[in-house]
Amino acid sequence: MLSRFDDYPIHQTPDPVAHPATSDKDVYERYWFNGYSTSGDFYLGAGAALYQHLGVKDAHVSFIHEGRQYAFHVSGRRSDEPSDLTIGPYSLEIIEPMRSCRITVTENDTDFTCDLLWEGRTGNVEEPRHHLGRGLRKIMDTTRFTQLGRWTGWVQFGDVRIELDPSEVVGTKDRSWGVRPLIGGDTRGAPAASQMGGIFFLWAPLNFDDLCLHYQLFDDNVGRPLFQVGARLPVYGSPDELPGVEDPAVEHMRNLEASRERRITHPLRSVHLVCLSPSQGPPAEAIGTADTADTTSVDSIWRASFGQRVPRGPESAVFDRKRRDITNGRSRVV
Repeated sequence: MLSRFDDYPIHQTPDPVAHPATSDKDVYERYWFNGYSTSGDFYLGAGAALYQHLGVKDAHVSFIHEGRQYAFHVSGRRSDEPSDLTIGPYSLEIIEPMRSCRITVTENDTDFTCDLLWEGRTGNVEEPRHHLGRGLRKIMDTTRFTQLGRWTGWVQFGDVRIELDPSEVVGTKDRSWGVRPLIGGDTRGAPAASQMGGIFFLWAPLNFDDLCLHYQLFDDNVGRPLFQVGARLPVYGSPDELPGVEDPAVEHMRNLEASRERRITHPLRSVHLVCLSPSQGPPAEAIGTADTADTTSVDSIWRASFGQRVPRGPESAVFDRKRRDITNGRSRVV
């Protein structure tokens, strides 16, 4: 099956570009973004993913404002063109690779629409390859790069319209691909015995006015480091000023050492959303807590919300929106 990128000299196998190099059903391509105002009055999460062997592509935009979370979810069938990230009213357009892209949700049966432009403030940082095994099977084998940037545009839900000023709204782009297990696991065969015992994962891209930092720890359940990242990144005023895909001026910190004595025995049940405001008050201000199933995981959207609702028509899509009240440390649908 040919796609338009087969005209470029970029092939890594004898197959056309659209053919994954593995037959593993969990192969995927994913975009994930966050955004937050420097004043801490809202938080944005967005993403899109393609699951080639499942025949599905899906996406979401989630916005937290004044103690409520507004979430738009959409799922559709995979198209023959892997670069086509349009799903019903949702679209993710790569304007300039590794520098800028645009997310839109046009008028639809929900009251959620948006037009958002992402532009990089930093070069892209390639993280170490993540690979984990469980028993005889490798369950994760992924590559990810991270970029920090700014947002322009607007989000509207109902009668509320929020304008995003790039001088005040920053965030992170997470682009990854490879093999990664879906939430819910594989229901075929005998249940897998618990052999890993959990992991500890800290992923902290940080935006500041004059620099950005990226820090990552990926440890096993007894605190042994598996993968680590530490980088100090210069910031630039516009995507045109970026020196390239990767910035040679980035300072990388390798072989990070820390003494950690912890054992993880229970999976994480919630996430804490944090907005950094280094110039105003404390360095970190919590703005809410939300259940993981309804925050910004594309996996959970497909499995929990759309696993039984994949459209049957080749061009159709299903979509929905949710509202949650997350005040007082609790989460409830409203």
